[in-house]
Amino acid sequence: MIDPQYFADNDWKSFQEKNHPLHPSADRLYQRRQRDSDGNTLFFWNVWHYPSGRHANLSLPESWELDVQFNTHGDGPVWNIETSVSTPIELEEAMGRIKMFWDVGEWEPYDSE
Repeated sequence: MIDPQYFADNDWKSFQEKNHPLHPSADRLYQRRQRDSDGNTLFFWNVWHYPSGRHANLSLPESWELDVQFNTHGDGPVWNIETSVSTPIELEEAMGRIKMFWDVGEWEPYDSE
């Protein structure tokens, strides 16, 4: 499974319910911003953590979900691509495939702008 320390060690911004609305049943969101060569935001990498036993009537295992959120700066809808991942390797591979598909540069740590 993914160790949450992975995100701290790799410059991901971390959100909890108290400071950011989360998906239902998620207990944490990790996020990075992807910019183009002009510094414009292309999209956000979002990784949602769902702890085990998150529903009273179901015994669910811990899980992680990667989504790429395409931000249109208020000019239209927000689009998401979602996939489930279990390990940092799967996470990096999924991110690599998305970056290759969209032909984007390096990621940049999230800032509050």
